[in-house]
Amino acid sequence: MEYFEINDPYFAIIAATDEDECLDYYKKIVSDVEDEEEFYESLQILDMNTAINKLADTCGEDSPTVPIGIEEAKKQILESAESHEPSVLALDGSLV
Repeated sequence: MEYFEINDPYFAIIAATDEDECLDYYKKIVSDVEDEEEFYESLQILDMNTAINKLADTCGEDSPTVPIGIEEAKKQILESAESHEPSVLALDGSLV
């Protein structure tokens, strides 16, 4: 799995096999994409450690003001890697 950070139109961290799957999953779960070329240009591919650190700083559904922390972030990243299915690991708080 690869990890992608998207910031526009809404923030998300998505685990997917490639950029195309990331786009498809983003459109399915997060938001429509008006300009796919712009979407691809703005995608940031994260290595696993960076994805863990960024995810650790995000807040969870149960506690919208408290970051999930490094242990929970590691758990989510490892689960996504093992499942081989695309998943949204973090989502813009305004969409929750």
